[in-house]
Amino acid sequence: MKFNRTALRCVCVAAAMIGAASGQTQIDLRTQGKNIDFSSAARTRPSKTGTLVPAVCTIGETFVKTDAAAGKNLYICTSANVWVVQGGAGPDPTGKADQILTNDGSGLFWQAFGGDLSGRPGAVTVTGLGGRKLGSLTPLDGQFLKWNGVSQQWEPTTLAGAISVFGRAGAITAQTGDYTFGQIAGVVTAAQLPSAGGDLNGTLTGARVTGLQNRPIGTSVPSAGQVLAWDGSQWAPQALSGVGVTSLFGRTGAVTGQAGDYSFGQISGTLGGGQLPAAGGDVSGLLTSATVNRLQNRPLSGTVPTTGQVLTWDGSQWTPLTPSGGGTGGGTGGVNSVDKTISNTYTAGAKQIFVPSLATSGINITPGTLPTNPAAGDISLDTGDANKLKIYDGGQWNTLVTVSNYVATFTAQTVVTINGTTHRLGTTNLSVECYDSASPAARVEPDRIAVAPVTYNVSIYFASAQTGSCMITGSGGVTSSGASGAGMASQLGDLGLVLTSPTVLTAGLNCSNATPCNTRLGNTVYSVTNSSTITLSAGSGTLYLYVDSSGALAAGHNLTLTCAGICGAVSGVTAFPVGSIPLFTWTATNGLWDTNGASDRRAFLSTRSLGGGTGIVALDTGTQTVVAVDSAIVPMYLTAAAVLDFPSMPAGVCADSTISLPGAAAGDSVAPGWPGGLEGGLIGTMRISGSNTVAVRVCNLSGTTVDPAAATFRATVVRSF
Repeated sequence: MKFNRTALRCVCVAAAMIGAASGQTQIDLRTQGKNIDFSSAARTRPSKTGTLVPAVCTIGETFVKTDAAAGKNLYICTSANVWVVQGGAGPDPTGKADQILTNDGSGLFWQAFGGDLSGRPGAVTVTGLGGRKLGSLTPLDGQFLKWNGVSQQWEPTTLAGAISVFGRAGAITAQTGDYTFGQIAGVVTAAQLPSAGGDLNGTLTGARVTGLQNRPIGTSVPSAGQVLAWDGSQWAPQALSGVGVTSLFGRTGAVTGQAGDYSFGQISGTLGGGQLPAAGGDVSGLLTSATVNRLQNRPLSGTVPTTGQVLTWDGSQWTPLTPSGGGTGGGTGGVNSVDKTISNTYTAGAKQIFVPSLATSGINITPGTLPTNPAAGDISLDTGDANKLKIYDGGQWNTLVTVSNYVATFTAQTVVTINGTTHRLGTTNLSVECYDSASPAARVEPDRIAVAPVTYNVSIYFASAQTGSCMITGSGGVTSSGASGAGMASQLGDLGLVLTSPTVLTAGLNCSNATPCNTRLGNTVYSVTNSSTITLSAGSGTLYLYVDSSGALAAGHNLTLTCAGICGAVSGVTAFPVGSIPLFTWTATNGLWDTNGASDRRAFLSTRSLGGGTGIVALDTGTQTVVAVDSAIVPMYLTAAAVLDFPSMPAGVCADSTISLPGAAAGDSVAPGWPGGLEGGLIGTMRISGSNTVAVRVCNLSGTTVDPAAATFRATVVRSF
């Protein structure tokens, strides 16, 4: 009979298990179990339980104390017979939002932030420092926290004191250059000084010289008259014997001459003519035999004088001339001056005749203020009115002038009236020029001027209120004589430039309120009523005197100079600016104006003929030359543009609009300018439909409806007549 060994082995194991079960045999799961799974067990209790923790335990045992609170009922034996409770439940968090869990050493509890902090975890705000309140003001850049004793809080404040030291912030340490010796107060003490050395011994405050140039000095006591002499090893006191010059002018070695070695008082003898510089200025030749050929930089004639002649200015030089007349007293034939050494008494009807002379001045009246109690017939030179000669007629002072002018000023007037008894020109043959109050003054054209034929009252009318002055010009002579004369405004003396010293030029020497120097720019006339001096201090170059485009007198230059008066100095100028009125050029050399350096530029057209070229015509009217374009050769262009917005147009429909073109006339031809973005299928025409009007017509030939966009249309009229 055969047996299955596997079946037999199972029967034996089963029999063994039955036997074990019947005898309560225990199995050690620690050594016999493998991959134990209690998930299907009715219950598992790996820990001991009870209300009393066992007194004896081994490491790793667990015990559940059944009467303890949940979270505090599991104990582990951490060492022999030592149980430690595990876990522990925290305080109830209900109502404790934004608080943190803390303890006091005996228990846990919830608590909010306090002290210098507020807010919630993750968004804490510091509200204090060291228990002291922190202010809520928003700080600015660079501010610091400062304690406010009044509000008892820290506040942001701009630091009034130093925010840096020596340009440094933070922990400052001393550096070289922080202070200079001049910034350190007090006196250095001897203890702060280093010891003397070299040729000195001892302290610096009590040093002894024991050497010269590192050569020793002997210690022997010197006797009177001895000198220090080198004996081959040291400087020692010795008697002076046979010693030559030890120094010259305080200097030793190779002595050369220097300024100040001698004064002229120490030099004997006489200076030779060849040792003198050449003469200059008003003197020429050698200084020992100089010839005076100028006086105050004005030339002196070389004519040999005769007995009795005097030096007289003839307009260009000082020249010897014989005085006219003779004698020394008054009356007919007397000299042309008053002899102040002779007392003359005049009776009614007496007169003294002064013979004219180029060599001797006539009667001279010292300028001064007008007498306060004048008598009829009194004559005075009024210093308060530009030294004008005036005669008192018993009721008022009357001015004697060579050019009859009267200037009236006014403020915000539309009508200015000057009575004939005021201007005292005594004629209806008057001209009037008015100027505004600007600087420089600009000419203002009156609306109408009327002169009364009997009273000679002048009425000046303006279209709008004006402020400025009007100058009434008569016919010259004494104000009541009606003689003729010319004013500065029509003379070449206007804005003349003269040499008044080697370094000074004077511009507009004769310009005054009575004789203004006028310049015209377009239709505007500017007046200059004062002179100006141009003083040269250095340089070689050229002065350009001109009236600029604003009517101001300007001294353009590439020199070193100043301009006093109403002119302005403009540096860096090497030619007359465009748009200016040229007046003069004057050259200078080495800080002096050249005597013959003047060039008058005021009448540049006087040496040139003005003619018209192709397309230009010059029309001489007798008083002026008008330069214009020849319209027969050069066409005139009139152009205008406008934005036109034509309506939507069906196919085959046209629409019209207009462009305003000032100057256009019916019959003019038009060159149309169409927009670059004109829609396809649209064509148009332009024509002059009336004065100043261009008619524009646009037609739609596209075969479909077109709504043109607004665009710029341009029209140009070309006219050659």
